[in-house]
Amino acid sequence: MFFPDMLLAAKEMVRVLKPGGKIAVSVWNVPEKNFWVTAIGGTINRNMQLPALPPEAPGMFRCSQGGLIQKLFQQAGLMHTNEVKVTGKLKCGTADVYWNMMTEVAAPFVAALSNADDETKNKGRSLSNAKSKISRRECPNRFKCAYNLW
Repeated sequence: MFFPDMLLAAKEMVRVLKPGGKIAVSVWNVPEKNFWVTAIGGTINRNMQLPALPPEAPGMFRCSQGGLIQKLFQQAGLMHTNEVKVTGKLKCGTADVYWNMMTEVAAPFVAALSNADDETKNKGRSLSNAKSKISRRECPNRFKCAYNLW
C-alpha cells in the first residue's frame, strides 16, 4: 500500500523468494471497516482541511479492494495465492491514550500535525470531536476499536 510501484515491489518479492517459499503480506480493508483510524483522521482532516489523496497514491487504504493484492501477486508470477480477511480490536483503554498513540506514532497524522499551527493542535488535543464521535460508534467498550485487514 505504501510502495510507489506496487507491481514492481511484488515482482521483487517474488524474485528473491526461495524455491518453495511463501510470502505473507497484510493491507487494510476499506476505511468503513477500520474506524480506529478514520475517527482521528476525520477529525484532523476537518480541522486542517487536508486535500484528499488520489486513489492510486500510496496510503493506508490504497489496497483495500478485496482481491487486489492477490491479483497483483498473480501478475508478479505467483500461481497459488490466497486471501484471508482478519478482524480484531484495537484496545487503547482511554480516548487520551488513543489520541496520543495516533498523533505520535501514525506517520500520516504526525506529518499533518507537524504543519499545524498552535490553535489547530489545541483543537485536536481537546479531543472533543474524536471523543464524541467514538463514543457514539464502534468504540463504546473502554475504547476498543474494530479493525479489518486482508
